Amino acid sequence: MLDRLFAWLFSLSNSQLFALIIGVIVFFVVLSVVKKVFKFIMLGIAVVALLLYFGLVTPEQLKSSAELLSDKVKQEEIVNLSIISNKVRVSNGVIEFCINDVWYCVDDIERLRVNSDGVYMLEVKDSEVKVADKDVQRLLDCLSED
Repeated sequence: MLDRLFAWLFSLSNSQLFALIIGVIVFFVVLSVVKKVFKFIMLGIAVVALLLYFGLVTPEQLKSSAELLSDKVKQEEIVNLSIISNKVRVSNGVIEFCINDVWYCVDDIERLRVNSDGVYMLEVKDSEVKVADKDVQRLLDCLSED
């Protein structure tokens, strides 16, 4: 068995042998990174479990801190969207979006529907508007995750 392996290795060309060595190295590097990430995740779970066990943190506190973190991420996504898009803007804490050259405030949204075809229909100020702009759709997706 071992003689077949050596015969196969010696039959490879230099480029094939080089590719095999690089592949083995990449495999072990990826494996070590995955091990470190797994250890980090398990350490985080253990720390949270210990904090809960000793009563230093209540489940409600964990939930509220997770919600705060989630809200912060959503706020950052909306601000980034307003920076890269000319159809979304945030001014004085008010989120506005533009459809057909008309600016609407997020607070004016009465109802949002998404058809089976992925078409966004929005009821704003007693009128129904089709949302075709991808940036506005991303904003609506981000806001509707609540």
